[in-house]
Amino acid sequence: IHLPRYWVPLLPFLSIFTAVQLKYAFKDRKSRIISGLLTIVFLLSAGGLLSGEARAFGSGAYSETDMSYVRTVRVYEQAVKYLSEKHPDDTIGAAWPLTSALRYPELGYARKPFRARAIFEKPFADSTRSFFRTAPEYFDVILYSPQSDNSECVREYIRTLGWEREKIFRDKESTVEVFVKKINNQ
Repeated sequence: IHLPRYWVPLLPFLSIFTAVQLKYAFKDRKSRIISGLLTIVFLLSAGGLLSGEARAFGSGAYSETDMSYVRTVRVYEQAVKYLSEKHPDDTIGAAWPLTSALRYPELGYARKPFRARAIFEKPFADSTRSFFRTAPEYFDVILYSPQSDNSECVREYIRTLGWEREKIFRDKESTVEVFVKKINNQ
């Protein structure tokens, strides 16, 4: 993963390692310069800085590099507050990170833990196919957010169930939608 949060803490150590290697591994000036330039290019490309990949995370689902994730946090807070008022005892289906926001009050979203279940899991990190872990009858409410893992799978799952949207929380590109089972009026 090329997120800056993984690379920035390593840069001082990599710089020291590179300096030591340049001093002792290469005796002539030309070899040191070439090796140093190659090391800089490697570090920049590994961190995604040359390709623009690191900036891409700022405009996408994760938004870590430009602080727009603050909007996502606020939207999550609004959704959890709504659930606390309207569905405090319901079982909620969601994808990560919403499941963690609901389960762990120490994260600051909920005052008490919700019964939150992961809708699906990916069996392998490189797998593009997800499987649904919990049958829909175990959910009272499902949360959908494009910022969640595998949001397309969650959206399709909701569509196949035919549940209706009860509430939507939105702030620019951050969204959380609350879905509930349709009530048949007969």
